[in-house]
Amino acid sequence: MTTLFPTSLDNLDATRGTATDTLAVPSHVTHHTNEDDAIEALQAKVGVDSSAVTTSLDYKLKNPASVNPGHKHTLTATGFTDVVVTAPSNGEILTWDTDHWENAGTSAADASTTVKGVTKVSVAPASASDPIAVGDNDPRVPTTGENDALVGTSGTPSSSNKYVTADDVSSAAGSGKIVRASGTALPALDAGSLTNIPTAVISYDTTQASIGASSTAEETVYSVAIPANTLGTSRVVDIRTIASQLTIINTATATIRFKYGSTTVATVVINPGATRDYVSILGQMFLGSAGTTGTQKFNVVLHGGISETANVIYATGDGTASEDSTTALNFIITIQYSASDANNRWIKRLLVAKRT
Repeated sequence: MTTLFPTSLDNLDATRGTATDTLAVPSHVTHHTNEDDAIEALQAKVGVDSSAVTTSLDYKLKNPASVNPGHKHTLTATGFTDVVVTAPSNGEILTWDTDHWENAGTSAADASTTVKGVTKVSVAPASASDPIAVGDNDPRVPTTGENDALVGTSGTPSSSNKYVTADDVSSAAGSGKIVRASGTALPALDAGSLTNIPTAVISYDTTQASIGASSTAEETVYSVAIPANTLGTSRVVDIRTIASQLTIINTATATIRFKYGSTTVATVVINPGATRDYVSILGQMFLGSAGTTGTQKFNVVLHGGISETANVIYATGDGTASEDSTTALNFIITIQYSASDANNRWIKRLLVAKRT
């Protein structure tokens, strides 16, 4: 019988004799022939040394070209309960997440205690002698801009460059500039051109003019631009005015209004009951934040003398506003007479407004 090996195992019982059998029955020759076929099939399956027969065990175990199964084996997720590999791609690595390994495409490395691994990098190593690449999410490693600043090739601070170099002491102000001492002196940076740093003196107006004659309209005495963010949440603007004369004829009244943005924060009415010439009228005003950038409070005191008598004018006013001080708004002083007369007048001399 022809051998069935290696497809299946041979059964040689039919030709295997006993001590009492003759050589003819069962046929001893047939038994040896079947054994020979089985031995040759076994040799073919095992293979000679360095066998080129791809079905032989020698080829499968020793030949480098034999893959899955054979000399070389590739790993898959099948059979590994603690490994999850999802759509692997070039450059990804395995990281440990709680109880299993995952490739970087499904679990990026971070600084937590449950994820271990190497941060995926977008910048290749500089050279074979400098094989360490910079991690994308490691804040401890200086950025390219910061490295440039350290070696003096860049001096412009930005979101990726928090270091400064020698050229930051230039006098030209600009976005992101850092005030840095040069020797024993600070650089000559113009504070007025730097963001959110208002100058101490906001306005200094020495214009002399007469306002209010022959009119009952509300007329502007001063209009001062208060820069954005001047008041902040705790700052105050101190405003001082000087008028050389305030004349009110007959029984007219003079209404003086103080405004911030679109809000009238205080109104003072001067009602002498008869013609009066007030001289040297001094005004002191305080416009400040009420604790937020959207709330303000205001106080004013006016006082001056009367040329005909020893009496004086003394008037006060106060109020609040809810303006957005993060934008530039005007502070305005107006005057309005209740009756028209050519001799009514407010002669302004000086206004000074400064941040405190």
